[in-house]
Amino acid sequence: MTQKAKTGWMVTIGVLLPLGAELAILLGIETLKVWITPLCWTGYILLLDAFLFHKKGESLLRTRPRHFLLTLPLSVGLWLIFEAYNLILKNWEYLNVPLNPWIAYPGYVWSFATILPALLETNALLEYWGFFKECKVRSSSLPKKTLIFSFCLGLLFQIYPLLTRSVCDFPPVWLGFIFLLEPFTYRFGGDSLLRRFESGDLQRFLTLLASGGIMGFLWEFWNYWAGAKWVYHIPLPTEFKIFEMPLLGFLGFFSFGIEFYVMYQAALLLRSPRPCIPDRSA
Repeated sequence: MTQKAKTGWMVTIGVLLPLGAELAILLGIETLKVWITPLCWTGYILLLDAFLFHKKGESLLRTRPRHFLLTLPLSVGLWLIFEAYNLILKNWEYLNVPLNPWIAYPGYVWSFATILPALLETNALLEYWGFFKECKVRSSSLPKKTLIFSFCLGLLFQIYPLLTRSVCDFPPVWLGFIFLLEPFTYRFGGDSLLRRFESGDLQRFLTLLASGGIMGFLWEFWNYWAGAKWVYHIPLPTEFKIFEMPLLGFLGFFSFGIEFYVMYQAALLLRSPRPCIPDRSA
């Protein structure tokens, strides 16, 4: 099959999946409505990947298929960390999930597996379009104490909600892994946002913020109409909502875009460790 034909198939499937999901909603086909979220996100990933390959000649799925496959179980594993926090803090719950575990659990896995590739594809698209490319700051070396402070703050953010066990204290979870893991990514040569800051480059940080916001909107949009869905238990004013999410709670999606990327980079270091980069500021 030619490259053009492969791209054509990806576009076709990428369009048909969300359209089929939306049609299931309109026709009230309950057996399909359960799968709205994974169907739409799978189509989204295929469409973005096809577009990027067409424009750049490279993309995550088409030119790095092994790495793409790695992102799927990694995405599930990373998201399950947040599910573990949710078991304690009870920030959200799932409704109308099929009682049959042979249907429910594949649905969970499929949905969770789309998170990381969707984030990477969204971020790649924003960077291709040149968003925030000119956003620069003066380059400077990072003091060692900044890494120590970041790690300690991240550790506090991750432990504190486990001690309080209050739904009010979920926000630190959406920030903690950024502060906790960035020092390791910086020191061991991963794609560190802190090292990008040192060079004066803000683009990746800002595109990840934007990617989190875009994904948050799409998550809530598709979830609102889905058969199997989630709802929130957030003690915030609920007069203004973006679909199911209170407006203030929606801010968490922006930081999530950064946090999930930082967790991903840290996980890559565990898979293939790199030599420790000397701390020039030490």
